[in-house]
Amino acid sequence: MSETKKAPEEIKEDIGVYVHELEQEFEWEGQKYRELRFEFSQLKGSDLEAVETEMSIDGLFALAPEYSVAYQLKLAARAAHVHCSVLENLPIRDANAIRAKTKAFLTKGEF
Repeated sequence: MSETKKAPEEIKEDIGVYVHELEQEFEWEGQKYRELRFEFSQLKGSDLEAVETEMSIDGLFALAPEYSVAYQLKLAARAAHVHCSVLENLPIRDANAIRAKTKAFLTKGEF
């Protein structure tokens, strides 16, 4: 069986992107989700600051952001262009898988 190779422009587009297929369809505030696309490569330093500010407003603090579940989920929500409440209300298996991918991105720059 031969494997189809991606064109160079398709490969470049996938760098820094993680697509998570949910174990089952998830509905939050009238929106249904089957998968979420995280564009980590599109994040900027201002996103890091915004997450810290948001956490501060919520009375939260991340001594080490790469180990803070709240920080990881809020940053991942920015990468997916969804409100953080979407990720915070996912079933734990999905939320934990997304958290782990975000941690890998923060600590190693990879998935």
